[in-house]
Amino acid sequence: MKIVSISGSGRTGSTLVSLLLSQNQDVFNLGQLRDFWRSYASNETCTCGQSLRNCGVWARSMHQAFGPDTKDKVRQMQEGMSAFIAGATVLTDWGDKAALVKLRDRHSEYLNNFGIFLRGLADVVGTDNFIDSSKSPEFALAYSLIDGVDIRVLNLVRDPRAVASSWEKRHNTDTAVGMSKVWVQRQSVLGKWASVLGADFSLLKYEDFTRNARSSIEQALRWAGVDATVDNFDKESHASVSWDRQHLFPPANEAILTEKRKAFEIVEASAWRNGGNPRLHRSVVQLARPLMVHLGYDLAETMSMSAANPELSGNQATAIPSKAAVAPARRSSQGQEYVFLICSERSGSNLISAILNSHSLIGATPPYHLCRDIGLNWHTLLDAGAQSTVWAKMRQLMVQRVGQLKSPAAGDELDKWLAALRQLSFPFIARHVYSHSSGLGDKQYIFVKENNIHKMLFFILKYFPKARFVFQVRDPRDYLLSAMNLKEGGMGNKFGSSYHAMQIWRDDQLGGLAALAHLGRDRVWFQRYEDLLAKPEKVLGGLAAFLGVQFEKGMLEFNQTEYAASLAVAGGPRENLTKPLIADNAAKYRTGLSVEQIRMVEIHVGDLMERFGYRRDYPDTRDASKYEVLWSKFLEPFERVANAAVEPFYADKFATAVGRGGSTLVPGYEKDGPAALRS
Repeated sequence: MKIVSISGSGRTGSTLVSLLLSQNQDVFNLGQLRDFWRSYASNETCTCGQSLRNCGVWARSMHQAFGPDTKDKVRQMQEGMSAFIAGATVLTDWGDKAALVKLRDRHSEYLNNFGIFLRGLADVVGTDNFIDSSKSPEFALAYSLIDGVDIRVLNLVRDPRAVASSWEKRHNTDTAVGMSKVWVQRQSVLGKWASVLGADFSLLKYEDFTRNARSSIEQALRWAGVDATVDNFDKESHASVSWDRQHLFPPANEAILTEKRKAFEIVEASAWRNGGNPRLHRSVVQLARPLMVHLGYDLAETMSMSAANPELSGNQATAIPSKAAVAPARRSSQGQEYVFLICSERSGSNLISAILNSHSLIGATPPYHLCRDIGLNWHTLLDAGAQSTVWAKMRQLMVQRVGQLKSPAAGDELDKWLAALRQLSFPFIARHVYSHSSGLGDKQYIFVKENNIHKMLFFILKYFPKARFVFQVRDPRDYLLSAMNLKEGGMGNKFGSSYHAMQIWRDDQLGGLAALAHLGRDRVWFQRYEDLLAKPEKVLGGLAAFLGVQFEKGMLEFNQTEYAASLAVAGGPRENLTKPLIADNAAKYRTGLSVEQIRMVEIHVGDLMERFGYRRDYPDTRDASKYEVLWSKFLEPFERVANAAVEPFYADKFATAVGRGGSTLVPGYEKDGPAALRS
């Protein structure tokens, strides 16, 4: 049995979306099943025209599941559901399998009876593919704990200011504020659950649905794994509907249930932007600010209403008025969101960049190392200016890097742009290079891959205060093997020595853990390289939800893109980018490294390995002898000589090019020395 649970808050168009998703014969619309027991007890009217207790679907399903006397069972189901939702609400981690088992055991009677009812309903309607629009994440969790149910969660989210305005119009301001708190609570829960569900979770923004109605419905059906035919749409924004198989009941959207329209022109209910209640909007922003930013809602959006999008009755949705409106607008670099990768080299950093670059809303920059070579050397420009020699060398390095990694034309264009600057600002320049010079001006998200990114966190968070991070880790034993395979000879190692490679891996992972600890899971997404290979749809589905975008199948076809082809050079470190994901490209160290080398890794970084779920092959390395601990350090100078790598691996390219130093902070210091400090 497959159930798509539309989750989120009310006043988001869920009734209309469920209606459109259930037009094909193999899908049945459950409506807001959370309210069924209460509605059945009060014998509400079904859209088929009969009362629920006489409805050919609901009454037959109840009798088939529980027999002719259902009064006590309805009461038990209502009480059981309320108790389950209360228990689920206090459960903080829905990825904790042991806690979920306890929750299921405590509410086993309710869940078993709920399963019996669903199976009886499936027999009556002749399909076991269901759409539910209850919106409560806790109700969706109940589905996931019923044997035989394959749950998919569709987070239908709308700007909370619009939701609050709709509730205020229907009730009052106090209700609107209360429902805004519900919006925050449910989006917080769904945001955390997304990483657990992976590809079984999908985000649909009301605003995107209303701009691209047919495409959104078709994509949602494909994601759900059911018939994705959308022949009932004669254009992107207009759909005809059949009510023949619909058995909806209050309290679903009363306007839709009453009117039972056979055609919908889907346009956004946007009157809330036209003034509305500014005080209410400010209160909503104060309550929901972090989640609104995460979901991409503009906090400073003006309340002006476009004449092209009039408010419709009830809670209808938006469609695109013309093809021109669908074309993605070119974004300013200030409006784009930045995502930085924390990942050691030889750990799949180019792979995840290529995958994300394949998403329609995400662009990955070439590895310019702008933060490392320019940002960390910005101090050399103190008291210098656009006419200084230091700036000329810095500009030359940036132009050269863009020309090599993007195109000579992009380098020339950047050179002219930099030459025209009179005041120097690192974030202004960085945004231009990442967005404009990289040809990513039309992307919503810019994904930046650099080495040792944790060393630059302090100014990344200063200049990109809304930045988020993807923290990807690989088994250090495979990481070491990959580094050794890039250098010939018995002591060959990309990083100069095995001991130095372990130092780099440790520093990178500690930096990622520090970011995760201090910024939290709302800002830092953690994943393992091995899981990306073995369960790509689940991992990428969770990552997409973290970013607030839909998972796209094209992400798995990254190897066919121009981006991958431009980076993959036969025999080079990125040659596998033109190949599809290799599921078993892990644990190769067992045949590629010697026992001594494996033990060396486990001695030096085994503690971090275990934190990331990598088991030691040799548990006794936790108590290694001093000889084993020191042996890799003893070998290091010999390995360095063999690899011609006496200097640290990550050389300061700018300092190498122009020498140490920079502008003088104290006038007269060269002449008068320390005496100038006392003047």
